[in-house]
Amino acid sequence: MNRTEAKILRETIKAVTYPNKHLWLELKRQILDLGHQNYYPYQDEFKRLAKRAVCRLQEQAFVELKLTYSNQYKNQATPSLEQLIDHYTMVIVEEIVRRATIAAYRTENW
Repeated sequence: MNRTEAKILRETIKAVTYPNKHLWLELKRQILDLGHQNYYPYQDEFKRLAKRAVCRLQEQAFVELKLTYSNQYKNQATPSLEQLIDHYTMVIVEEIVRRATIAAYRTENW
């Protein structure tokens, strides 16, 4: 995630993680228990929530995200709205897993 994406998606990521503390704790526990993995079962729960949150973004945010996507992937065709939603859903989930990993190894008292 680059700076532009982080700026646009910051509040969306908070909206997905903060109200769902139980899921956040379970994801942290899975990360700690399973170690480094490409996939954690609880990230699917965040995927569903992230897709809903991305769909609720304002039109201007989609325009900026589409421009950012086009700049990053210059050799690819312009994405459709559904492709853009799917891509940024996964970007949000990856960022949540990254943050949960940091938090899991920092947590001392479970």
